Order: sequence, then C-alpha cells, then structure tokens
Amino acid sequence: VQFNANAVADNGLSYGAKIEFDIDATTTDEARIRFSGSWGIIDLGDDDGAEDAMGYGPEDLNSGQGGWDGGEPISTLSIKQSDMEMAGDTSDATKITYYTPRFAGFQAGVSYTPDTGASMGAGIAHNTLADMRNHWGFGANYVETFGDFDVRLHATGVYSDMDNDTVSTVGSTTLEDAEGYKVGLGLGFAGFSVGLGYVNNGETGMIKGDGSDAGSAYGAGAGYSTGPWTVGVTYVRATADNATGAGNDNYRAFAVGGNYTLAPGLDVYTEYLWAKVKSPDNTTTDGSGLATVTKNDGQSIMIGTKVTF
Repeated sequence: VQFNANAVADNGLSYGAKIEFDIDATTTDEARIRFSGSWGIIDLGDDDGAEDAMGYGPEDLNSGQGGWDGGEPISTLSIKQSDMEMAGDTSDATKITYYTPRFAGFQAGVSYTPDTGASMGAGIAHNTLADMRNHWGFGANYVETFGDFDVRLHATGVYSDMDNDTVSTVGSTTLEDAEGYKVGLGLGFAGFSVGLGYVNNGETGMIKGDGSDAGSAYGAGAGYSTGPWTVGVTYVRATADNATGAGNDNYRAFAVGGNYTLAPGLDVYTEYLWAKVKSPDNTTTDGSGLATVTKNDGQSIMIGTKVTF
C-alpha cells in the first residue's frame, strides 16, 4: 500500500514524499522525499536506486502474478542467479539519487548508498558480512516514440566495496567487490511488445580466488495489449559458477500470463510457470570428490484477482 504527497512551491520547486507499506512483512518497505525541477530530480531516503529504477527488460512483460520475476512458488534451491536482477542491487537501502532531465529521449541517473545494511531504523554498522559500503549505482536509458513505434534502451551498473575486512565469521577471507551491469532493449508497435535483456554480476560478493562468480542471465519476452486484455510470454536462463570443482548453478524458467480488466482497478488474471533448477550441494560428495547435484523441476498454475486504488 503506497501513500504519496506532492506539492509545488511558489518558486516552482516541486516536492513530495512516498511511503510504501508491505502487508506481507507488516513493515514500511520504502520511504523517500523527492525534489524536482527543470534541473532534474533528487530522491532522498529508502527507495530503489538508479541501477534498478532505470532498467527495462523482458521481466516487465510478465503478466499475471509476474512469472519468474514475481516471487514464483517453485523453490530455486537458493541458487545465486534465478532472474534478471543484479547481485549488487541496493534495493531500499538509505541513499541519495539524482536523475537528469530527459533530453531527446535520453536520461541518466546516479545513486550513492553509504551502507547497504542501513535502511529505515537500521543504522550503519561496520564490518557486516556481505554488506556493501560506498556503493555507486548508475543508469542511463533512451525512451522515445515514433508514431506507433516505441523504443526503450537501457544500461545500468553497480560498483561498491564489500564490508567484510575483519568479519570474524570469515577470518582472513575477503570477498570480491561488487561490479555488475545490465543491458536491455524493448520495442513496441500497435499493441505488441518485445523485450531482451542480459545481466552479468561478475564476481560480486564471492570469496576471492575460489573460482566462483555471482552469476549471469539472459531473457526474452513478448506481450500484447488491446482494450482490457494484456498477455505476456517470457523466458529466462541463468547460470553461476561455484568454487572450482564444485559444479555450477543452472536455472531456466518459462512463463505465460494474462490479465483482464473487469472494471477500473479490478483485474482478473491467470498464469502458468515452468522452472528447472540444478544446484550442486557443496556440503556432501558422492565418493568421487565431486559435489552431489540436487535438482528441482516444477510447474504452477495460478488464477487470481487484483484490486488497485
């Protein structure tokens, strides 16, 4: 549930605030203040950064409950990469973000997050395993319409130190800094849309020198909207290298969904999701010294109702 307040000062400055409450977690999920004008936009608070807000990809063409990008009910066995998200995404950590004005279809943005563990009531805590500090998120996109033809292009990225220098639980082990990027393309014409995307997380957060990486993924999607109907078909394939000799994570998912608007703010939807997961179990071996591979194949069908206000 989201609450928004906006106003314009006598000098032309636009300002406002957003508070988003997460019913599942029974807590405030996002809260930020925004200032904007002809010079651009400044966001202050707990909200998504430029690396997330400026992206566009096949995940946006998922209909229904969001497919493989909507919290699928099929276990991913805790593998490192199962969607198009960047491992170094700061989510709703406390940050400052600046977006330029959009000019000739182009816009850029940059976010600075002092500590990804600091959000809402949680303050900055030094030497917290897997937290990122002095995090920079970058984004640029191009959005333009030519008659009935729409074009969307984006490139986003992250860079950050890992806050792990003297964490007792890992001893002298150090983790790789956060470095990742994502690119995407979207095209639309006469109600039809297609999207392509690729994300590479490099070695973000992995133990230095163990041969592992944080995963990469590519996806594709297509959708169609007409009147009250919206349908979408998407596919994603993700992989991640584990420590040398431990095998790799692999994930594939396919989703088909559709929405129908019965009345303003009232939708019904249906969705089919298929997913296949392979994950090495690094705690046991099969006697040959190789990791035992665990697998999960799943399918789900959902029918539901959505109300927005």
